Amino acid sequence: MKWLLLSLVSWPVFAWTVVGEGIRGWDTKRLTVYVNTQDCRVEAAALLSTLDAAINAWNGLPTSGVELQRQLQTSAPDVSGFLAGSLTEVPVILCDSNFSASNSVDGNFVPAVTRLSSMGGRLSYGGILLNAEA
Repeated sequence: MKWLLLSLVSWPVFAWTVVGEGIRGWDTKRLTVYVNTQDCRVEAAALLSTLDAAINAWNGLPTSGVELQRQLQTSAPDVSGFLAGSLTEVPVILCDSNFSASNSVDGNFVPAVTRLSSMGGRLSYGGILLNAEA
């Protein structure tokens, strides 16, 4: 006899989303999402494949108004710089192997940082920090 167990569990999730007109996003029609796979607990190929699928889904929406592309970073991840808002290659996705020390949030959350520029209310800074702590 085969059994199927279905569990419906809700976790907090942060992500980019398509919203209606009048919302001021990034001041570009093509946005590069930088990703640094160093310190990640999942294989780089799996992370990049998942990200590419999400980007393809986003770019397939005729109403998004911005095309996403990704670029791999090869430098060491700068988690403190990201949290301080001082990185220049943004939005960025980083893995933090020292997550509990870097953040004052529960380890079950994925911190996502966004900031508006002082001119025109456009997004000027953003990213996602993934918990890669053992």
